Amino acid sequence: MEEFSLLNPTTDFIFKRIFGNEEGKVALISLLNAILNGNPVVKDLTFLNTEVPKDEMYSKASRLDVEVVTDNGAIVNVEIQCVDTGDLDSRAIVYASQFVAQHTKRGASYDDPKVISIWIVRDKIKHEPMTNKLYPIQ
Repeated sequence: MEEFSLLNPTTDFIFKRIFGNEEGKVALISLLNAILNGNPVVKDLTFLNTEVPKDEMYSKASRLDVEVVTDNGAIVNVEIQCVDTGDLDSRAIVYASQFVAQHTKRGASYDDPKVISIWIVRDKIKHEPMTNKLYPIQ
């Protein structure tokens, strides 16, 4: 009998293949509703471009794993992280701030639209609490 191994859904490639396209829409809605626990309830969603463009020539670009807008207007970023690279807290801050800045219009409240960033982490993260770190602004 031939032995089959399952593909690991906690790798970026497989996660995006399962949840990051129209074919995985129902699965992603179920995942989001399980994580968000009804705040908000997601009934439908539209996939967005996952590329976060650079603001300036020397700034760093990002590629989000899954980005959607829900039927109630919430914009959701879902990131899967497989290993502790030692900089997850810093990366989360950068990604979240880029994500909020990209979707906040001039003059609008920071609560409009509702922006949600979800990080699913497979390994235990080994770092000092963020309150003990210095994050210089350049």
